Amino acid sequence: RDLLYFVRTKKKQMDAYFNLGIVQNLLGKHDSALVSFSQALRLQPQNAYLYYERGNAHRAAEKYKEALQDYKQALILEPSLLKARINNATLRGMTKDYQGAIEEYTYLINNTPPDVLNFYNRGYVYYLTGQHDKAINDLTKAITLDSSALDAQLLRIQALQASGKVPT
Repeated sequence: RDLLYFVRTKKKQMDAYFNLGIVQNLLGKHDSALVSFSQALRLQPQNAYLYYERGNAHRAAEKYKEALQDYKQALILEPSLLKARINNATLRGMTKDYQGAIEEYTYLINNTPPDVLNFYNRGYVYYLTGQHDKAINDLTKAITLDSSALDAQLLRIQALQASGKVPT
């Protein structure tokens, strides 16, 4: 009976810290949110969603190294947590870890239903790294998925020009 009470109390405390962290992060109080998520993690250190949300707070506070560490831990605990994988891929691209971004987008492309953004984003990273043929392939797939994807169309033209396949 005492154990059940302890477990319920611990769960309520974790939920309170988690919900407080969400609200604090939404209000722009990122440092306070980080404290709240860290308190929740002390109570449930194997909770991937807590690492994901703390990663979001780190990202909002522009603490990118810490955000990447939290997304990585979330993915270790829950490899199918797609929100963490998407944010990890995006942040890797932002921090110029292009190979890491390509790996994450490749995982998403291979393990989720076709998504225009995954092809566009990987194509964009390929473009940034001078891999224009790969960029053209991904951007073409993105356009096939959504013919109104103007960003993909424009970037595909730029990749074609950079590869010398159309005149500038």
